[in-house]
Amino acid sequence: QLCHGAEHPELKCCSTRGALRAAADAGLTEPAEVAGLLQGYEFLKRIETCLRLFDMKSVSAFSEYSSSMPALAQAMGYGEAGVEEFMRHYLGTTTDLRSRFERLVIRSRTG
Repeated sequence: QLCHGAEHPELKCCSTRGALRAAADAGLTEPAEVAGLLQGYEFLKRIETCLRLFDMKSVSAFSEYSSSMPALAQAMGYGEAGVEEFMRHYLGTTTDLRSRFERLVIRSRTG
């Protein structure tokens, strides 16, 4: 949005999903890249929603060592004993998203 918003006004929207789709439609981002970003975004938004339900407030961070981790893992569909599996998925998703972000930012700055 920051790099290409002047040439592509369709990128200037409030929705992360909409901005990502607009970037793909404008040929600025590969559709497969957008699909991966959207998948990761949806996963993290589900975590945020579960955390809000637990604490009844806006939360965007959690501790792997929190006593509520089994409940979070279960709410995310990993079952009662699925904390390790949930954390593997969480760490894999955040690593993937960081990698995609860095590729997109570096590509935008150089090209």
